[in-house]
Amino acid sequence: MDEENTRSLKKMRCSFMRSPCFCLNQGVRRRDIALKIKAVSEKLDEIAKEKAMYGFELYKAADHELPRLSSTSLVDESSVCGRHDEKKIIIRMLLAGSSQEARNVDVISLVGLGGIGKTTLAQLAFNDAKVRAHFEKKIWVCVSEPFDEVRITKGILEQLQVSTSNLDDLQSLLPKVSQSINGIRVLLVLDDVWTEDHRHWEQLKPSLAGCARGSRILVTTLDDNKLGEATVETSIGRVRHLSMILSTKTSFPSSIHRAKGLRSLLITNSTGDPRLGAALPDVMKQLTCIRSLNLSWSSIEEIPKEVGKLIHLRHLNLKLCRKLVSLPETMCDLWNLQSLDVSECSSLKELPRATVKLVKLRHLCIYDSGVAFMPKGIERLTCLRTLDCFIVCGGGENESKAANLRELKNLDHIGGSLVIKNLGGGGIEDAAGAPLKNKKRLLCLELNFCNHEDDILIEALQPPSDLEKLSILNYGGIAINHGDSQYSFSLITFSPTRKLVQIVHALTAVRSSQTSLGIKGSCNLSSLSILFFIFLSFPNVICWEIKSFLIDCLCLQI
Repeated sequence: MDEENTRSLKKMRCSFMRSPCFCLNQGVRRRDIALKIKAVSEKLDEIAKEKAMYGFELYKAADHELPRLSSTSLVDESSVCGRHDEKKIIIRMLLAGSSQEARNVDVISLVGLGGIGKTTLAQLAFNDAKVRAHFEKKIWVCVSEPFDEVRITKGILEQLQVSTSNLDDLQSLLPKVSQSINGIRVLLVLDDVWTEDHRHWEQLKPSLAGCARGSRILVTTLDDNKLGEATVETSIGRVRHLSMILSTKTSFPSSIHRAKGLRSLLITNSTGDPRLGAALPDVMKQLTCIRSLNLSWSSIEEIPKEVGKLIHLRHLNLKLCRKLVSLPETMCDLWNLQSLDVSECSSLKELPRATVKLVKLRHLCIYDSGVAFMPKGIERLTCLRTLDCFIVCGGGENESKAANLRELKNLDHIGGSLVIKNLGGGGIEDAAGAPLKNKKRLLCLELNFCNHEDDILIEALQPPSDLEKLSILNYGGIAINHGDSQYSFSLITFSPTRKLVQIVHALTAVRSSQTSLGIKGSCNLSSLSILFFIFLSFPNVICWEIKSFLIDCLCLQI
């Protein structure tokens, strides 16, 4: 469906007017599809006839499985990343009292796909100091496949330091297990259990019943119904959501290419390992079903052009990729993209020109990035619900490809917080063409000025009067409120060129119902009486923040 929808969207963007041959083209395309289906069907019939003609039979090749590696209780804890919370949970379960009064042994199962770290987690808990002190005997047995009751029982006895040299049957082995653990608090780990046949356990269970209360059996097993058929290599194909941590001690897993059904991928690469950048093109070629890709905090310098093949992608998170310098134009082929986050990508200077093709985009986050202007045509992204920053281009070499302020007019659905930077870089006409009063979903608005016509710009912009927070930065105007327009703001910083009398005049018309206010400037205060005048002008303000003013005289002049 995504492929067909993408094809339709591309066709819509290529032409806004119906062609006289539109209906004919639709008919031709459907006929082509029908012919292809017919050709495939005929080919299958031909293969079936040849099979019958030559007497071919289907044979399944014999499986030649390599022996599985046995696990031990030893682990290098310095090489383990994460799992701290899970380890604490397992230890707490091991040290807790028995869940039933009549039972001395509780069974704890670690269930999950092969390769996700069940054995490592069991090893971490097994070697914990609290666990060593709590249990009188600790036993680790790798069960694996096939399930061999005699081998498992011998493994238990050997770790209990009981000789099994002349014993080869369960009838002789199990009574020795019962005698060795009678009245002792025991931790038994059965790692890599594959069998579903409960009859195997029925023979071992009576021999473990005599241990002391508080004993535990910790089992690691798979979560598939056909436990005997899943392996690390085959189970990766069924993974839908994957989080990876890359470090200098780990390699990029080759099995990732087999995760064809992957829907979301989070890669953490804060160490700056260059292998991520080298591996990304192949990953994007293979994992075309991804819906969500998170590369935040990574050290990648560019996104490969192969990203355009991820036609199902809905969410792309590149936040805090500080070395990222550019985004490919092919990224704009992601017609289904709904969320793009490049905030705090300080080396990124511009968005792709064709960003306006992302007509389904709902969230665009670029705050505190190096982006210097908005791409021309951004007004077409009418589905936007979040636009955290709009940078006005102040002219120069980017003016021909930059959006002007009036392109905000059609984006009435944006909500939350919006920062408009470089106000004054465009003309008064652009500001008047983008009235903000219609954006009812806005809660916080920050206006960052850069020239001395700021009071006219505020009047032209018409900010919503019911904002929760309005911040005005680098203000160089004479007045803030005009006529019937009354704005309640929480922070205002004045341009360094403003004189103190102009600042006081600008504050006189502010709504008096405010309860908190921050004022910043860089001019001198000749006396504290000016401060008291400002305080008295806002009787309802409870919280004040006044910064960057220099006071020449600390004496109150009356």
